[in-house]
Amino acid sequence: MIVLFCVACVGILWLVLTSSTWLWIDKYSRTVGSLVLPWSHIINIGRYHSSTKAVEKPALLLPKATFNRSDQKTVIVLVIGESARAENFSLYNYSLSTNPRLTDQDVIVLPNAQACATYTTAALRCILSHKENNSEFSPRFEPLPSYLHRHGVGVIWRTGNWGEPHLEVGEYTRGDELASGCTGKGCAYDEVLLNGLLARIKASNKQRVFVVLHKNIMATD
Repeated sequence: MIVLFCVACVGILWLVLTSSTWLWIDKYSRTVGSLVLPWSHIINIGRYHSSTKAVEKPALLLPKATFNRSDQKTVIVLVIGESARAENFSLYNYSLSTNPRLTDQDVIVLPNAQACATYTTAALRCILSHKENNSEFSPRFEPLPSYLHRHGVGVIWRTGNWGEPHLEVGEYTRGDELASGCTGKGCAYDEVLLNGLLARIKASNKQRVFVVLHKNIMATD
């Protein structure tokens, strides 16, 4: 008890003596937080165990899906890029031309879009959910790929990244697995996710196919 009291006193004294640096620490907290050891390891270990525990709990199932009848094969591709700031995109009025090809495609830009988490697992869980649930204490609804897979859609998940939340999909393939037989400079980058993709889509016996490409490079062109 005496030891704990002494430690508490030292801690309070240290906080008082360093109070002039509080604003600096607050301003650069994201950068400092990832460099301070063992603080960063403790936080990441906590996140890992929290995610692992969440996987063990069954996800809350969403209502039954209904599809419009169609004789044609329907394929939808969702590309999820690594984090990037809107301020560096010419699509968001950045002075340099950083998105020339996307600009030529006349894409729709969502000006008020924001990430609801700062790390991959929570961000993806939020992106793939029907409602924002980035908090560790939020209800765990089944993500979109798992929902579609449960209703008979052919779900193909290809990733050059890591940290995805628990998913139930028909096909999950990592970039290093796709590198086999891939030729060209792009095989060392996210283009490897396209290796053999068209053939896999054509070979699928599902009338509806949902493809997710989880990139490892910032979402620029």
